[in-house]
Amino acid sequence: MPNWLIKLLTWLLPLVTPELRKRLEEFARQFRIDAKKTENKADDILADILCWFLAIE
Repeated sequence: MPNWLIKLLTWLLPLVTPELRKRLEEFARQFRIDAKKTENKADDILADILCWFLAIE
């Protein structure tokens, strides 16, 4: 992932409206659950990255 994209997302995510942030977090949590049900490790990696950006444990 390009460094500029990481910086942009790190800057932008805290500015998102709380209601939309909550929906994004719910999506990421469900995506991680669904990703673990597949055999594709790329799904797990993407889910972990999304949760990392959103500071989801």
